[in-house]
Amino acid sequence: MNVRSPWRRFLPKLIFAGFNTRAKSTLYVTTERIVLVREIDAWRELKEELSPLGVPTAAAKEVRLRQLKARGGRQYCEIRPADFRVVKVKRVDRPWSWLGLRLLGSDTRQYAVTISKTDGLDPEMLTLIQSRFAGHSLGTG
Repeated sequence: MNVRSPWRRFLPKLIFAGFNTRAKSTLYVTTERIVLVREIDAWRELKEELSPLGVPTAAAKEVRLRQLKARGGRQYCEIRPADFRVVKVKRVDRPWSWLGLRLLGSDTRQYAVTISKTDGLDPEMLTLIQSRFAGHSLGTG
C-alpha cells in the first residue's frame, strides 16, 4: 500500500510508503476501515536517506526503528472510507492485482492510494476494497 498527498502536485508528500518488493504484511478490511499492518524493515525505510549528508539522520532513524522492532512494533496505515469521496479509480487484474484510488478527504485534501499484490492475482481483495468506497461517490477511470 502506498499513500501520498496531494495527488495533483509535483513531488507529493508520502504518508505511507509502499515497498516495490515483498513485505510481510496483513490487510484487514472491515465495514468501517481498511488497515494494513506490516513488519518494520529498517533497510527499506532508510535506503532513500543514505546520501553523504543524510547518514547521521539515517543512523539515528535506524536505531529508533530497530528498537521499535525489538519491542514488537509494527507499521500501519488506516483508511476510513466514509471520510473520503472517490474521484477516480484505476484497476489492473493481470499477473498481479493493482488498485489506484484518487480520493478527496472530508478535510478537502487530495489523497492517492495505491494497493497492489505483486505475487499473483487477487481480484476478490480489490473488489472488497472497492465495495467499501462504493457508497461514497465511486468514480471510474
